[in-house]
Amino acid sequence: MAGWLYVVTIAGGLFAEFYVAGKLIVSSDAKATAANILASEALFRMATVSEIVLGAASWRLASCAKYQIVAPFRMWNLQGDASQTHGSDVGP
Repeated sequence: MAGWLYVVTIAGGLFAEFYVAGKLIVSSDAKATAANILASEALFRMATVSEIVLGAASWRLASCAKYQIVAPFRMWNLQGDASQTHGSDVGP
């Protein structure tokens, strides 16, 4: 799962930051940038959706990474009785 999230994050970032930015943004000319956005509204909307998906995938990827880091240190069975410790069962 983390591998696919990483691919989505990279693909979304490349699309929104390089392709769309190269097509729409004119450096030091706000009027031309606004005209490009108005002329290519669908592309601008796709970039916005791409950024939202990118953000969601990044958050999920971070939570997967955090789980992998913290999982070996969990000392309680969170689905059962919290008073039971599993010292020998520590690990993924």
